[in-house]
Amino acid sequence: MASRLTDGLAALRRDYAAKLDGTMAAIGRDWRAWREGDRDAGIRMRREIHRLYGSGATFGYRDITAVAGKLERLVDQALAGKELDVAAIGTGLERLSKVALKIELSGGRKPRSRTTDRDAVSGSRE
Repeated sequence: MASRLTDGLAALRRDYAAKLDGTMAAIGRDWRAWREGDRDAGIRMRREIHRLYGSGATFGYRDITAVAGKLERLVDQALAGKELDVAAIGTGLERLSKVALKIELSGGRKPRSRTTDRDAVSGSRE
C-alpha cells in the first residue's frame, strides 16, 4: 500500500504533466515573438525553460532537466548579445517538446530508466 507521501508525489507529477502542454505553448509563442524582434519574449522564454530545468529535477525527470539546461545556455548566450542561433535553439525546442510529450503521455508516472533519459537528450528517435 502506498504512503500518503508517495500518493502526494504521484498527484504532483500528474499535475506537472498536465500543465506541460500549456508551458510548451507559451514557450512556442515567445520563441516566435523573439524571432520577430521582441527581446522581452526571449527573456520570458528563458524563464519558462529555467522553470522546466528546475522542476524536472524536482520530480525525477532527468531528461527534461538535461534538455532544458542545454537550451537555457543557448538562450542565455543569445540574450547576452551573441548571435541568435535560430537553428540550434529550434533543435533544442524540438527536443524539449519531445521530452515534454513523453511526460504528458505517461500521465506523470515516475520515470523508469536512465536509458530513456539519454535517448531524449541526444535526440534519438525510437
